[in-house]
Amino acid sequence: MASLVRAIIAPGRAGVGRAIYFSPAMIEAAQIPTERDYLDQLGASMISLKLCDDAMRLILRVLGGNGLREGPSFERRYRDFQAMPLHINAHPDRVSEQIGRNALGLPTDNPF
Repeated sequence: MASLVRAIIAPGRAGVGRAIYFSPAMIEAAQIPTERDYLDQLGASMISLKLCDDAMRLILRVLGGNGLREGPSFERRYRDFQAMPLHINAHPDRVSEQIGRNALGLPTDNPF
């Protein structure tokens, strides 16, 4: 199961890594990020959260109800993770809409 969980998480880690790859060079060059840069990073975090959710659900299926009893570290991590994607900057509906609007050349709700 551990290798399957790692296989689920790996693309998310790679996506976030790719999204932030150019950030240090942009900072060094004093280049201001574009809205597209901002949306690329939001999209990478949204996809990573979805893949992590898939991995957490797999772990929960293996652990069963005992995994959610108070005490085990998984219970706390699972509970914290359930709240994380609800944050407005990572919410899939909001991020997907903003990326789609930007791709179509429509105005977005971003402060750029």
